[in-house]
Amino acid sequence: MKRFAQTAIATSIALMCTSALALPTEMDANAAAMNQIGANAAWARGFTGLGVRIGFVDTGADLKHKDLSNVILAKSPYYKTMVDVNRGHGTEMISIAAGAKDGAGIVGVAYNSSVTVYAGGIGGFLLYSDIANGIKWNADNKADVINLSLGGSLTKPWFNAYYTNPAPGVYVRNYGVVDSYAATTLMPSLQYATGKGSIVVMAAGNDGNPVPTSPANLAVATDKAGNLMLGGRAVIVGAVDKNNVIASFSNQAGNICQTFTSGVCQDKIQVKDYFLVAPGGSLAYAANANNTATPIAQDIGTSVSAAFVSGGVAVIKQAWPTLRPEQIVQILLKTATDLGAPGVDAVYGNGLMNLDAATKPIGALTLAKITNVSTTQIAAGPVRLSASGMSGGIISKQSFAGSSVMQNAQVIDGMGRNFTVNMSNGVSNTMQNYSPATAYSGLSQTKLNYVDFGYSGPIGALYNSANMSGARFGHQFKDIYVGFESGSAKETNAILGSRGAGALALGDSTTSWNAVHLAKAVSDTNTLFGSVAMGRTNASAGKDSMITGFSELVTRSWSLGIQHNGVFDNKDGVAFQVTEMPRVVKGTASVTAVTGYTVSDVNDNGATVTPITSTEKVSLVSNYRQYATSVSYTRNLTQLSKLQVNLAVQSDNAGTTVLPMMFVGYTQKF
Repeated sequence: MKRFAQTAIATSIALMCTSALALPTEMDANAAAMNQIGANAAWARGFTGLGVRIGFVDTGADLKHKDLSNVILAKSPYYKTMVDVNRGHGTEMISIAAGAKDGAGIVGVAYNSSVTVYAGGIGGFLLYSDIANGIKWNADNKADVINLSLGGSLTKPWFNAYYTNPAPGVYVRNYGVVDSYAATTLMPSLQYATGKGSIVVMAAGNDGNPVPTSPANLAVATDKAGNLMLGGRAVIVGAVDKNNVIASFSNQAGNICQTFTSGVCQDKIQVKDYFLVAPGGSLAYAANANNTATPIAQDIGTSVSAAFVSGGVAVIKQAWPTLRPEQIVQILLKTATDLGAPGVDAVYGNGLMNLDAATKPIGALTLAKITNVSTTQIAAGPVRLSASGMSGGIISKQSFAGSSVMQNAQVIDGMGRNFTVNMSNGVSNTMQNYSPATAYSGLSQTKLNYVDFGYSGPIGALYNSANMSGARFGHQFKDIYVGFESGSAKETNAILGSRGAGALALGDSTTSWNAVHLAKAVSDTNTLFGSVAMGRTNASAGKDSMITGFSELVTRSWSLGIQHNGVFDNKDGVAFQVTEMPRVVKGTASVTAVTGYTVSDVNDNGATVTPITSTEKVSLVSNYRQYATSVSYTRNLTQLSKLQVNLAVQSDNAGTTVLPMMFVGYTQKF
């Protein structure tokens, strides 16, 4: 029986169909595929692989092609034959992963990344020793990801000789034949690279088998203790067509079982757990120049798919350089678009790489921890974004809208990645609680009780609730009424009726106010009336809140109205009144948050991360206004008592209107 040649691996596994292609515009060449993997969304967020290095072990690179202007080529034994005029495989893969955005040729997934290339052979075959040297060279040259669009080819007869199928979806290696999976030729170099922080991306192979070929399946090789020998820093890539259906030529995820006993696979980690798919059919790539600066052609295969994923790794690495390599791999696996059977399956593995989802938050978001200490990973604080917000009361959304600290607050997702959010969006304007008792009725945290009283001269009112109280006293001087009001409120976890939580939590506050009320008879039946109120508030910050303090807050309110007596007879009257609810006219809030990070010493363990903590004084004065418009009807029941019905509508200058409210009051004179 023939044995698989361990001395060579066919890099031509992806070269199943190559044809010249008419030159489309650069962005149109692989537009459908880029949309398929969400690359456009990642680009729109500014993630293009800038500052990240992608390494290749392949047939070399055509340095004459404009799309490969970012390439560093190794002085390998095959350096002088770096342009493989028969294949050009290396040139193809580099352009798909990292082709420059220069207005010509094609654009790669990580078009701003840099590239290192080790020419491991010529034609369609590379020696194991050369592949191993290329992996180590790329690692030594600080490649963040190493693309291996290569692998052994196993036709069906050979596959059946290599594996037995003892259970549905389970394949066990036949140790009666030489098994490249068990061979250690490449494992030391792969461990060397992943140990230095490189992520290895490997093509699954193009034989249409139910499991990947070597060396791809080394991604899940484990030691005797069951630990991944590559530390979870490797990923296997299969191919799908434009409809997200597994390509007929693509090897699938499957389950290569290392420990099969009693009819059951005992492996905790399976090939499918580290398997992704990416576009692999009829994709454009940069062809060898042959005296033309920007030629392109078409190709299919899992080599192409692996190049897409290598570009994806670079995109994530640029976005969050603090991530450890195994974290980047997990992000790509967790955010993949599920295909086939629900969950991780034996055909598509985790599914289709999705850079849109991969550059969005995963899991719960928490406000970044405020600290001056540099760490190797971004630190999250205790406050969840989902539990954060502020609403109601006198403090308005518009007050915080211009805050740069609010606009650039950093939150951390479940994978330890920072995202910028505009925390002012967590502040919502809702109408203050209105009562004719006092302009400051919105500060009451329970039901407000209110009673008018009077006798032949002075008239006034009393009001109170569990946390506030006040009184108004006045005197009628012929045709002029003069009244004075004084009140105070103590609020728990609220300020001026506004309530916050989480990152926008508020502490306790104390407010006192005074008002002057005036009325003047302008005719026998008409009286003009109005009032002006002024309040002062002292407040504390809430626990773990980014709002860390307040100056003294000064608020003001006014009202103006007219009353007409004798509507139906000499015992009734109707009044119209407009009240501007209290608003802040002086005062600031201090806002503190992490607004960014400086990153240095990027290494295998992540990087040295130093938070940029910013503090800003935000004026709480804004142009936002709330109004209460009321119409009231008063009926004198006796000489000593009257009944009043008040209908009020609240609105603001932002176009919000609240349904009418009705108040019924009774006044008894003594």
